Amino acid sequence: MTLTAIATTGYAFSDWTGCDSASGSVCTMTMDADKTVTANFTGEPTIVTVNGRQILVNGGPFTIKGAGYSPVPVGTDPENTPPYGDYLTSDYSGIYGRDLPLLRQMGANTIRLWGWNNSSEHSGFLDRAYNAGNDPLYVIPTFRMGPFLYILI
Repeated sequence: MTLTAIATTGYAFSDWTGCDSASGSVCTMTMDADKTVTANFTGEPTIVTVNGRQILVNGGPFTIKGAGYSPVPVGTDPENTPPYGDYLTSDYSGIYGRDLPLLRQMGANTIRLWGWNNSSEHSGFLDRAYNAGNDPLYVIPTFRMGPFLYILI
């Protein structure tokens, strides 16, 4: 039996698991017993370039359909309570885990964040926004300016 792996848009064939003989995306199996074979795929990298005044994503024009995003738990004062507006860490994954699919459903492809502390860990949030390359939300983080950064004249 011969199997051929075909990647869909946004994915690339990686390798086979459980194949008798593999050559690239083709797997040849001898069916002498029940067997399990898996074709493994990886998300292709997103390539962003600028051509004149146009943003290109993977070679095609990109139109930002965005929303501002600054989740705050109900009853919390983000100006006076840690983490001071940065609710994009794993401690708050329930909030953004709920919101990111809703932002996709409304057609957003980009979110502008208003609470972002550069010294905090945001990989869980960024992984969920990227969504393994399936309908990703591109993220524009803000530069956090606490009161200590303002200069009074």
